[in-house]
Amino acid sequence: MGKSWTLHVEDLGRIKEADVTVAPLTLFVGDNNSGKSYLMTLLYTLLKMRYTGLIASCKGTLPYQWCVDWIRTLIKTADEWSPITEDVCYHLEELLNIALERNLRQIARWAFQSDDVRIGRLFVTLPKTPEDADSTLRIRYEGTKEDIATRFHSFSIKYGYTETSMVLPFDGEDLFHDVLGTILEYLTRGRLTSWDLSKLPPFNIAFLPISRTGFLLIYRSLMQRAIDHTFRLSEGPVSPDQQLTLPCIDHLQDLIAVLPEDEGKNERYQGIIRFIEDEMIGGHIRVLSAFDGLPPVFMYRPASTDIDLPMQLSSGVVTELASLLLTLRYRHPFGAVDTLFIEEPETGLHPGLQRSMAQVLIRLANMGVHVFATTHSDTILQHINNMIKLHDLPQEQREEVAERYNFIEEDMISTDDIAMYQFDVDEDRRTNAKRLSYNKYGYIIPTFNDILHDLLEQTRATELDDEDGYDG
Repeated sequence: MGKSWTLHVEDLGRIKEADVTVAPLTLFVGDNNSGKSYLMTLLYTLLKMRYTGLIASCKGTLPYQWCVDWIRTLIKTADEWSPITEDVCYHLEELLNIALERNLRQIARWAFQSDDVRIGRLFVTLPKTPEDADSTLRIRYEGTKEDIATRFHSFSIKYGYTETSMVLPFDGEDLFHDVLGTILEYLTRGRLTSWDLSKLPPFNIAFLPISRTGFLLIYRSLMQRAIDHTFRLSEGPVSPDQQLTLPCIDHLQDLIAVLPEDEGKNERYQGIIRFIEDEMIGGHIRVLSAFDGLPPVFMYRPASTDIDLPMQLSSGVVTELASLLLTLRYRHPFGAVDTLFIEEPETGLHPGLQRSMAQVLIRLANMGVHVFATTHSDTILQHINNMIKLHDLPQEQREEVAERYNFIEEDMISTDDIAMYQFDVDEDRRTNAKRLSYNKYGYIIPTFNDILHDLLEQTRATELDDEDGYDG
């Protein structure tokens, strides 16, 4: 399929309009209170939710009937691979957008756990054109008469040389909803996981919200049932003092779900984990078993000591990075995290550590993790610019610079793998998200550069001339 998909949204909070084409590393920059977190929350919800229920709301529409007939054709031509062609993708895209339009209020309610947030318009553009012959997503029906007799259907999905199967109960139209929903989840999420078809959706998505330290310090006071009872939206009205967004609720649940015995099972990110522990926090985050049904206890052990410090006695850099470390090391039950949302990863970090955080984000993206981040850090963005330039240098010069500054190949990144959006607030205090272009100077961030220019002008204005008695 094409490289990725695009989300279009209108009238979401302060956001007037935004078009976001996702990339391995997607960055949102801009002023405070401009809507970055709103858009991150919406993207997270769309990637996390199952589409089966949404598809059922499209009965009676032409795209729904076309797609159902297509599934019936697959069943009739059992054991034959059917490519999901541009024509099929077009009808699937129509179906998905009708489903989104008919469920706007419910999607906003899921995402923001509130009845007060509205979405004016929402639709996606799916990838349709294969990059090459091996990039075509294919599907085939493998059921038999015996399967139908036992009320089960089996489908296989194949991308390149990777194949997986799904066995679905035959239950009237629900079968069509399940198959179409699963395909749409692959079309939107599969690109984010390098088309890892070894597991069916849901994929492993994590959201690290702002105020990570606060969540880390209160999670033990909120048990699983208490979180659901207190924060998760019920069918009735929501009390204003009980509202947390879906990402925040999920983050609390992720902290509670960490199991000490899972350490070491997820080896994919061990190199990045060691980098964070050795270069950024100078120690190790330990997980201790809980007692009497309480959640696990997180402790910080500084390097070269046998002293364990509770989170409330650890420094801000430790508590801010602990959630990221726990996500990379313990993320379960679906295995290693595939997609990571992180708000303001520079929070609590000295500029030197902000540069290290930029290295972490780039390395994760290069490992196949799709990273979404909001940031106000010019240090992070300048490092990303530097790594793009390093990536584009001739090989001999690139190796020389990398050796001088102790960079590895995974620290470099191509502009093809980055999408950067600035959130501009207009005179009416509404926000438009604009994709920034890359030039020979890198990504130019007006929201940062204008302030830096003003500060430089102020510095010059407040300096004394030599004739005024300043001797330098």
